Amino acid sequence: MKGFQQKVYQYLIHDQMMATTEARCVQELIGYHRLGGRTTFKLQDRYEGIRLDTFYGRSYREPYYLLLRRDPMDQRKLTIERHTIPQFIQLDRLATMFLLKDRETFLRILQDFLLAFVSRREQINEFLKWAEDQPHIVNIQSEFVAKSRLEFDIETDAGTLRVQLYYNDISTDYPTQARIRQLSGPEIHDFTHEENTFCSHKILDAFHILFG
Repeated sequence: MKGFQQKVYQYLIHDQMMATTEARCVQELIGYHRLGGRTTFKLQDRYEGIRLDTFYGRSYREPYYLLLRRDPMDQRKLTIERHTIPQFIQLDRLATMFLLKDRETFLRILQDFLLAFVSRREQINEFLKWAEDQPHIVNIQSEFVAKSRLEFDIETDAGTLRVQLYYNDISTDYPTQARIRQLSGPEIHDFTHEENTFCSHKILDAFHILFG
């Protein structure tokens, strides 16, 4: 009887170890997917959920979700049932162009849009917070929804400059166009170098490079 109990105990320990190992493997697998920024999960037989993670400054930001439905007559055909993607991203257009042809390309491009949006938003928020203690940075205006425009004035000893940054391509986190003009002080005709610097750096980095 004692030997039988010992065997049962050994089997229980073995089962617990296997369950623990399996759970850890599942968690590691989820972790690997999250490191790639994407997690896929099944909902019933006809639905597939996709979580797209966003990052900025080595930290997770908010996730976005897609719920895809498979056509029961053709399992390869997918349609978007629900989503939490921001409205300014043309999701229907992206789906028409890529979803049925190349699902991976569709998700990669969509995530590029999301990461660019989060980066623009966080850069602008960083700039706004920093500018609170900078009395020479005034008249700050930012497009609220897509974070596709930022404008501010810089008051210097030589006069006032107006900086306008435009993100005409919302799949990028750097400005696609920068305009700098003199509002007061000695007239300076060419700001090409300064404009190019804003178009190739994060907002605060560009500002510190140009103005210290």
